[in-house]
Amino acid sequence: MTSVTADQTQGGQQGQGGQPAQPAQPAAQPATQPAQPAPQQTYQQPAQPVQQEPPRNKGLEFALNVGKVIVWLVYAYVIFAIIVLAFAFFLLLFGANPDAGFAEWIYDVALRFMEPFAGLFTPAAVGANEGGTFDVSFLFAIVVYALLAWVIHMIYEWLRHKYYITRYQTNG
Repeated sequence: MTSVTADQTQGGQQGQGGQPAQPAQPAAQPATQPAQPAPQQTYQQPAQPVQQEPPRNKGLEFALNVGKVIVWLVYAYVIFAIIVLAFAFFLLLFGANPDAGFAEWIYDVALRFMEPFAGLFTPAAVGANEGGTFDVSFLFAIVVYALLAWVIHMIYEWLRHKYYITRYQTNG
């Protein structure tokens, strides 16, 4: 009778001196050569006549660039005006002290932007002690300035579009 050890029942084998045997190395695989990349196929487009870029009107392109700068300056002016008018509207609405430095400066600058709209709407007193004033003229001015900037931008874009359409328009 042969005796079976615990290592052998679990599938283990013993080597020399009661040490577990090293697992068997897998069989050597046959040597294969590295895969070669497939040859690249080149595609050549059929010869087409080279299209020349339409002639440029440098004077008109310069005018368009100046127009772009003017549009950006208009936007900067309008954004500043809208910010000042919004501050003035809320300072009036909450009844801010007109003698305070910041409020005085905002009211002074806002008056310059409000000149075209002065007296357009009657301001209404608001608040528990009626210290605030709801002046719709400020809101109207904000809307008008924003629309004015948008219209100027659209006119510029329309002119720019017309220039590029006529420049790249093909005959035939």
